[in-house]
Amino acid sequence: MTIGMHICKIRVLNYGTIHPFINHLQSTSSSFVTKHYYATTTTTTEAAPAAVATTTTTKESSFTTSYLVDTCGFSPESALSVSKIVKLKNAQKPDALLNCLREYGFSETQLFRLVRKCPKVLVLDAEKNLSPKFEFLLSKGISRTKLAKVVSAQPLIILRSLEKTMIPFYDLCRSLLKSDDKVSKVFVRCPRFMHASHSFVNANIKHLYDSGVDESKISTLVRIWPSAVVVNTERFIEVVEFVKEKGLKPSSVNFVAAVAAVASLSRPSWEKKVLLFESWGWSKEDILGAFQKHPQCMMVSESKINAVMKFLINEMDCEPSYIAHNPMFVSFSLEKRTIPRCSVIQILLSKGRVKLTCLSSMLRIPDHSFEKKLIASYKEEAPYLLKLYREKMSVLK
Repeated sequence: MTIGMHICKIRVLNYGTIHPFINHLQSTSSSFVTKHYYATTTTTTEAAPAAVATTTTTKESSFTTSYLVDTCGFSPESALSVSKIVKLKNAQKPDALLNCLREYGFSETQLFRLVRKCPKVLVLDAEKNLSPKFEFLLSKGISRTKLAKVVSAQPLIILRSLEKTMIPFYDLCRSLLKSDDKVSKVFVRCPRFMHASHSFVNANIKHLYDSGVDESKISTLVRIWPSAVVVNTERFIEVVEFVKEKGLKPSSVNFVAAVAAVASLSRPSWEKKVLLFESWGWSKEDILGAFQKHPQCMMVSESKINAVMKFLINEMDCEPSYIAHNPMFVSFSLEKRTIPRCSVIQILLSKGRVKLTCLSSMLRIPDHSFEKKLIASYKEEAPYLLKLYREKMSVLK
């Protein structure tokens, strides 16, 4: 066996197995072997930290996978995938975080939903990263029940900075709405408002001011449709210009509702809604007029538009143009308002007591006003009509 062959074997052996070869080879080439011996041992020493790091990473990944499966209800496949992103050294920190969430009223279902949506929360420090944010929100009047509901649905809130994101957003919202209660409702309605880009929201609100929208209307937009103001500013400016092109002025009552409607739709989705209304007999002028009068009609789902149009045209003999002149019909609840009231109106129509044009006023008024109108205007039929109306309401709820 040659010296070269011995050296090859030395390179793959550990420190403890090298010495027999050293003793054997020294008689042949002491300087050569000594040189390569130190080279080999040096290489082995330098490789050790990498091996240790790999072992540590493997252990952390294995522990993370086990913890996610055993404690958080993950499937083994999901846990393995998440373990490549989230590394847990031990159970101390994640256990503390989950216990902290439980103390704030989170149910087990909400806990697991939160962790599945955002596993990164498990590496947070409960005392430093969680409690201060929750205490801030609770101090503003948000109940523990709503806090748990919102955060489990939108866990990214937890990852945002309290000082740099949550407090500035709250202050901005409070300056517009003038009430902690209203701000709390915005938080519940649109949790991402509290973790959106601060620069986008400020720029979007400024653009509304610059476009001539007064503060009261901007407040309405933030209060009712907060998701509209968290979009990318470039997109928001396009939305505002689109609404202006549709004939709505910034000073008009429906301007911010139109902004919210358009912001909620992509351009293809808008065109698809237009085609859907056209398929039910609306002209382009009808669609434009309906949008100007009640922009929310464009926010209704396609399935609901089809259901409302089918009922009003086929069951109530309404002309498509009549519906277009009363676009709020599309937004009314079919089960809770339109069908129960129309069941009463159909009887009155059959007796010649009303005309179909009454549909506009009869569907617009609140429930209690509708019942009062039946009692005051149709005394003889009122007991039967009220019974029918209430039966329909209870069946369809």
